[in-house]
Amino acid sequence: MTIRLFTRDQAPRKLFLIGQPDPPTDANEIPRLVCDLLTEFVAMSPKLNLEVLDIDGDGAEEARRLGIDHVPTILFGADQGGRVRFTGAPAGNEFGTVTETVEALSAGGPHLAGDLIEAAKANIAEPVTLKVFVTPTCPHCPRMARAAHAFAMVNDQIKAEIVEVQEFPDITQAYGVMGVPKVVINDQAEFVGAVPDRTFLNAILETIGKPPVEPSAS
Repeated sequence: MTIRLFTRDQAPRKLFLIGQPDPPTDANEIPRLVCDLLTEFVAMSPKLNLEVLDIDGDGAEEARRLGIDHVPTILFGADQGGRVRFTGAPAGNEFGTVTETVEALSAGGPHLAGDLIEAAKANIAEPVTLKVFVTPTCPHCPRMARAAHAFAMVNDQIKAEIVEVQEFPDITQAYGVMGVPKVVINDQAEFVGAVPDRTFLNAILETIGKPPVEPSAS
């Protein structure tokens, strides 16, 4: 499986420590550290491959095509539309989002209830963009990040982007992020907090004018 990292200045500097309490303040340092982190990660398995693209160099055209203007941005899998992505450093609790996303893509599917998978496939036939805003220390953020990625894995109309808001004040301000996890659907609807997968899917369906998925009768 291929992981694509869009960054600037690809030269490794030092090992990125998962969960380090004080991330670098130099905005140019963070992408280099994420490059080191992912290099170490893919080295753990011959089935993983890392492609590093500089948005000011060899990856400029591809970054424009995919709408990538913040670095680092990580794209998972072979999907050329970059529907499963993480913007920022996957530090602290969010490193689990990376590992579980890679595991799910490698295994052929996410850990979602079967009826939710079918509902996401059958009821969403138009483009849906999910943005999940997170921080490394938030204990509830990974749940929402993984769910967003899961929905994008089962329906190619869905794009899910996880954004580490502490690194990008412009995004934080633009979306009025006051608490995390915050989910924004199609830049129209939003909610804050961790919710069950079914509630998340129903929020998506409500946003696009579709009926909710009710729990199966026992």
